[in-house]
Amino acid sequence: MIQASNKKALELCHIDGSKHIFLQGSETGLSFGESAAFATEIHFYCEPNSEPIEPPGHQQGPAQWHGHQVLLSKFNGCVSGEYRIGLDAQRHVIFQREVSPWIVTTTDVIPLHEWHSIVCSYDGHYMRIYIDCRHAAHIACGPQKTDLTTPTLIGADLCGYASAHHFEGYISEVSLWQRSLDAAEVKSLATSNPLNSKTLSKDLIGYWCIYQRADMSAPVKNNVLLVGDQQFNGTFIVEGTQLLNRWRGWLANGGESLPRSASVAVGSGSAGPLFSKEEGVHLFVSGSASVLSFGGTASFTLAVQFLPQPTQEKPGDDTRYVLMSKFHSGLRGEYRLGLDAQLRPFFHREVQPWQVLSPTAVTAGEWHEVCATYDGATMRLFVDRRLVASAKAGAQFTDQVTPVLIGAQYGKSSVEQHFEGFISEVRVWDRAVTAEEAQQMFVANSAKATSIRRGMLGRWRPIDTRTDEPDGRITLFNSIAARSVNQPCMDAILKRHVVIHPLELTLRVGVRAVLVELGAITPHSVQWRRAIDMVSERDGYKHYCYLGTSVALQKSLLQALDLHAHELLAQQLQSVQDVNDHTLKRLHVELRQKRLDVRGRGSQLYREWFFHNPISFLRECDGDRCEFWRFRYPGRREKAMQMVVEQALARYPPSNKEPLIISSFGSGLLYQEFCHLCKLIAAGYRHLRLVLVDNAYTPWKQKYLARDGCCRIYCQPSTELSADMIRPAPTYAAPGTTKEALENTAASAVNNAISFVMYNEALFQFVQWFSTIPDVDVQVLLYDSVDAYIADCNLSPHEVMSHICSAIDYKDNDKLLEDFVNHMSTNTLRDDGVCIKLVTRSGEHLPGVYVEDRHRRVLHTLPLTNDHESHFAGACEECTP
Repeated sequence: MIQASNKKALELCHIDGSKHIFLQGSETGLSFGESAAFATEIHFYCEPNSEPIEPPGHQQGPAQWHGHQVLLSKFNGCVSGEYRIGLDAQRHVIFQREVSPWIVTTTDVIPLHEWHSIVCSYDGHYMRIYIDCRHAAHIACGPQKTDLTTPTLIGADLCGYASAHHFEGYISEVSLWQRSLDAAEVKSLATSNPLNSKTLSKDLIGYWCIYQRADMSAPVKNNVLLVGDQQFNGTFIVEGTQLLNRWRGWLANGGESLPRSASVAVGSGSAGPLFSKEEGVHLFVSGSASVLSFGGTASFTLAVQFLPQPTQEKPGDDTRYVLMSKFHSGLRGEYRLGLDAQLRPFFHREVQPWQVLSPTAVTAGEWHEVCATYDGATMRLFVDRRLVASAKAGAQFTDQVTPVLIGAQYGKSSVEQHFEGFISEVRVWDRAVTAEEAQQMFVANSAKATSIRRGMLGRWRPIDTRTDEPDGRITLFNSIAARSVNQPCMDAILKRHVVIHPLELTLRVGVRAVLVELGAITPHSVQWRRAIDMVSERDGYKHYCYLGTSVALQKSLLQALDLHAHELLAQQLQSVQDVNDHTLKRLHVELRQKRLDVRGRGSQLYREWFFHNPISFLRECDGDRCEFWRFRYPGRREKAMQMVVEQALARYPPSNKEPLIISSFGSGLLYQEFCHLCKLIAAGYRHLRLVLVDNAYTPWKQKYLARDGCCRIYCQPSTELSADMIRPAPTYAAPGTTKEALENTAASAVNNAISFVMYNEALFQFVQWFSTIPDVDVQVLLYDSVDAYIADCNLSPHEVMSHICSAIDYKDNDKLLEDFVNHMSTNTLRDDGVCIKLVTRSGEHLPGVYVEDRHRRVLHTLPLTNDHESHFAGACEECTP
């Protein structure tokens, strides 16, 4: 404890949002992966500006770190981690490890203006928290993954390459043991210094007395003298310092150019599409997120034949011309291959030494070959058939979310680092090719040789593509067949998508939204083009009466959807053998029951129709009138949607200056949102931002944010989601747990996983539709509560506050829904924004379309008559004689 009169000591150990401490060499030395035991003691003091806050849209669970303050962490919310210790928004002590149940939390609240000590200990089976040497909480916890990349910080944690969740107050001493502490040892800490105690000094690996320094620039020395060079001394990091440079050993070597050209087998008489930043041209490889993932120490090879073009503008030092990537800057990734600003080839993996770089540059205007291999231990880079660089490298993180791009990479808010030039051929193997194979890689007919084809997963030849498709859509087929029925074909889609209005909000700390990018195109491009052609004014009802059939068929289809999600989870988790996990047992019991429950045509219709072409005509009817409220009155919705278009054109004409932002509460099956965007695009809008608010997105956030503090994800078909992403949270029996509580927890975990799969699939289909229109820039933001959306409007009003708030997908007399809509429109509309409602007012017999401002003043009313009451004049078209 430091006395208030000792102002210098207090100044030296003060921690706030502008500074924290980085422990050098802690990436591997302070790692406690698997079931490794460890313990830490921290002395700290909370300042008055640490008042507890109730975050908007607050919910329990590991996903909620808004307002938290971290005391000690080895955790990167955008990548991975091992442990995190701190206070939550109400100043309860929390201790987190990267395995379910993730967090143990105390019921005690840490008072302000007082010095306190906490001890967090893990013995391989239980996580325990002690406050001022008194036991406060514990929970059972199993082995976790090992993270040898993230550093240990005092006073904050990491989110990407920036610090986050800073502690506000004073941290005087931190001790760290590579073993657990028992209750007696914890009690003795009240009167003993770990350095001076024979018992407590056992396996003590770190003791940092933060205030025992000469000045703020002096290092925070570890008072435990360790064997070897690594002492884990601390350095004060002030915000603004590029943390990237603290633990990334980027290689940069000068060199002369290598005037050597490669022979190219020219395809259809041209060099194929010109990849460039100006046009935003790149190739998206569908289905590659999981199949082309090489995490850990998995061996693989990337090979590209290319011709760089001279550029007019002078590149910056951080410019990269990426040939191939599975990489999302600042968020996640595995590898990328390309050229630096000096046209020197580089090969990057997400682990130290991060990249190998050619000492010499390639020549612009000439064809070249580059081949990158990793054999589980060594990264090698071949340029024009010669080995130019190599380095030892260990295991990296696994990323089964980011898809592969050819000719670019994903940036913070858009696709970036475009290659400038032509690409002849791209190949990928799930093994490291030999030096002899690398030299013969692009020799004529080598791709057909048995030895070179062994382990090849993909081969794409942009040079063979036609660039004169009338609608601008180009599919580049993978010439390597899929190895199994369930494996996607990984065809590549040529995209010219350029994000005109980047959404910077998505990478800010504390944001609780999920951005779904236009990052996936179905390989069934013909079906989608046919579906788009179907949307016309001639068919005013059917194209948006999504499931407008009988109640019986509606329920059957939803049952089939639910069955499909259960089957997918069970199939993906076949390799998970955990006899103690009650959640897995519950999943298989539910699956057996679902198979018995689903009857009739629902399952077959769902498989044949919904997944392949969700906007097609459904020529099925049970002969009775559809009573499902969402599809009862298509005439009403046609009028309401027309009002949305008219108001948009009158108030916010199509413009390139900013996107039109549309928000709505309750997305259903994305019914009204699909119709809005179709009609607005037909009216001339090309830049749209759609904000969907629905509490059904909670499982999405929990799945991603519980282990990924960032909030940008990619929408994928459910068949490509990895087992780690869709596994329900395990449920284990602990002492004193009742059977009922165990069953309820397991059921909740299964339901969250099922909901995650179902919504992921629905969003994927929705995004596919608009991805096939090359010049349309559509961004979709998902929020799991109205308050979360309001919080982001306060944080960044220009980016997310809406021009139009729509409430068309409604139930008669649903006051709860209307209350949500009123609350949202009042707090999220711009000053000139409007809310458009389709609702039956109190005392009225028929609904109307109402246009209101943010203060709920009615600006325009469109009464609806009985003409808009019927559903296909009382019968489906198939039943009409």
